[in-house]
Amino acid sequence: MASIEKRSPNTYRITVSCGYLPNGKKDRRHKTISLPEGLTERQKEKELQKQAVLFEAAVLNGTYLDGEKLTLKDFADKWMAEYVEKKMAPSTIAVYRTRLEKRIIPMLGHITLSKLQPHHILEFCNILAEEGVRLDATYKPTDLLLGKLSNKSTKGTCDSVSRHTMGKVKAGNTTNKDTALKICSHYELSIDEAFSVANKPLEDTTIRHHHRLLSSILTTAVQWQVIDSNPAKRIKPPEVKNKKAKSYDDEQIIRLFEILENTSLKNKAMIYLVIYSGIRLSELAGLKWENLDFEAETIAIDSQRMYVAKFGTFEKGTKTQSGVRVISLPSVVMNLLMDYKNHCIELRQQYGSLWEGVEPGTSFIFLGNMGKPMFPLRPSKWFGDFLKKNGLPKIEFHGLRHSHASLLIAEGVDISIISERMGHSNKSITLNTYSHAIKSKDRIAADKLEGLLDRQKGKHAATTMEQGEEIKAFV
Repeated sequence: MASIEKRSPNTYRITVSCGYLPNGKKDRRHKTISLPEGLTERQKEKELQKQAVLFEAAVLNGTYLDGEKLTLKDFADKWMAEYVEKKMAPSTIAVYRTRLEKRIIPMLGHITLSKLQPHHILEFCNILAEEGVRLDATYKPTDLLLGKLSNKSTKGTCDSVSRHTMGKVKAGNTTNKDTALKICSHYELSIDEAFSVANKPLEDTTIRHHHRLLSSILTTAVQWQVIDSNPAKRIKPPEVKNKKAKSYDDEQIIRLFEILENTSLKNKAMIYLVIYSGIRLSELAGLKWENLDFEAETIAIDSQRMYVAKFGTFEKGTKTQSGVRVISLPSVVMNLLMDYKNHCIELRQQYGSLWEGVEPGTSFIFLGNMGKPMFPLRPSKWFGDFLKKNGLPKIEFHGLRHSHASLLIAEGVDISIISERMGHSNKSITLNTYSHAIKSKDRIAADKLEGLLDRQKGKHAATTMEQGEEIKAFV
């Protein structure tokens, strides 16, 4: 039977005895609850008895989680297994795991939930803002290391690093931490001797993502009645300023189109399609021929195809429900896609029995080697190399999507239409993401309005002068 002890006017501790521990001590579980103010004594008694029964049942059934003994790591593991891994997409699971394993758990995982305080979370956020905590730091070889790599006696090789990667390092290119450590171990150099490290502080957006994940875990702990309140909600993450989305202007797009004439039909079709539709890379990789309507000149977006480390390649629905949409396309894009389809049919005939995919025109639009579906990340890697080779300003593949929206805004297209084409869940996302382009358009509108009013003022002044001359002549 559970016992109830009053700790303060509205706070009570419920205790349930579970027998004895191996050392002979009594095994007791405790839970402290706070009752709302304003309850009558009868209402308090009724609520206390109810909470005592529920707590005793949870303890005896083994479903009670003790916030005084459970660490953040223990609860996070349970949250991932029982909630995230059953309901979230693989891409989300992978991101959560990385943030937990690399930062949150090493810094806060040892603290029990009942002792986790706002100041712990504030300190955590402050550490994330310091230099040196990024996971994507770059390591550039020093002259000392380059000398050893070019020395014939050392052969410039490392058994644990591929020749391709070693070739990049020997050329002076940056590498990641794991490769840097392997090379240091092989040549018996410290990391400071062999590499110069570029590791800037995390961006405010990334810190907010970590805070949001931590808050989600602790909110679940409150919902599961492990703790009474969420300490993360008492700490404000850093404010995030809207960053200008990198994109190409109309002149750069025209230059890009000119250079695309010298590349493959597949690459040309992909770039044209993204610029004229604004679809995401994952949506591009997931497109099937059945999504195209050549007569109506539209393309239907209803799925994504992605690659995530440890999960492999998989298909899933669109990012949001608003992501399911039909986008109108110009004839130039539809003609390119038809040419590419015919090209794939010709390749199928040439390869014969070596063809590994399905018949062209029956499955995914963009194919890789021997007819297999294109690797989802392939366009991004190719695009970066393509820009560098042709001397175009560097933007990410996703920047083509931003270019689509920016060009539409510059042409005065209604923001609601742009939001629908982009697959945003609401217009505010579009407005916030492309506020710089909208402000630029607003300045153009102001200048045009000023010009219009100046012309009207000029006409008015001319009319007034003419009227004055007429009056003088009449007098």
